[in-house]
Amino acid sequence: MSEAEKLSAAGQNALLKTLEEPPADTFIILLCTQLDNLLPTTRSRCQIVQFGPLSEEKIAAHLCDAGISKNEAKFWARFTGGSIGQAKLLSALEPSFYEIKKQFLSRLCDSRLPDSVEIAQWINAASAKLAESWLKIKTETSKADINRQVKKTFVQIVVSAINDAMKQTAPQEMVNFDQTRQVQVIGQNRKPEKCAELIEDCFLTSRFIDASVNEKLVFEHLLINFANSAKIVN
Repeated sequence: MSEAEKLSAAGQNALLKTLEEPPADTFIILLCTQLDNLLPTTRSRCQIVQFGPLSEEKIAAHLCDAGISKNEAKFWARFTGGSIGQAKLLSALEPSFYEIKKQFLSRLCDSRLPDSVEIAQWINAASAKLAESWLKIKTETSKADINRQVKKTFVQIVVSAINDAMKQTAPQEMVNFDQTRQVQVIGQNRKPEKCAELIEDCFLTSRFIDASVNEKLVFEHLLINFANSAKIVN
């Protein structure tokens, strides 16, 4: 069961008997990224196995073997934090999520307040196309969940760019090493405290997406805050 942390308390309680006494020759695997969201009674009936991240080199090499360019492979290896499954998925989407990512950061770094609505519309249009491709790969996942995951990936891209902007002294460590100009523009126009506030806004945006708040309005709000945070740093 993927994303087991999304089970409600009632749903987890309904599983307890099955987890405690599963049918013969049956293994029940709950996959989750937020163990604390599982009830103690659920955790106590499971054997917890922690999966560590793979190295950037191994993931990048695997993607390159699959025909992905070196720069794209390196980006996804860093962006996904060592998750080869997520890196394979994102690099397989059509149209190319990597090319969309580059377009997005180019738009984002130079964005001004009047651009916010247009960029939000662009994100939603791109998300719809990517979600269709994602659904063909993850057929067991609901369309609503995939739509949320795609949009949250856009938010993660913003977070990665802001994090990169806050550590410009080490460009070799950047997630977006392939767009250093865009990262520099984001950092030069914003004080560190503004960058920190934007990251908080991104986390709030992800929670809004999970709560099914209107995504267009959510992205407009985030992009308006992003544009408003830009100012000349003396």
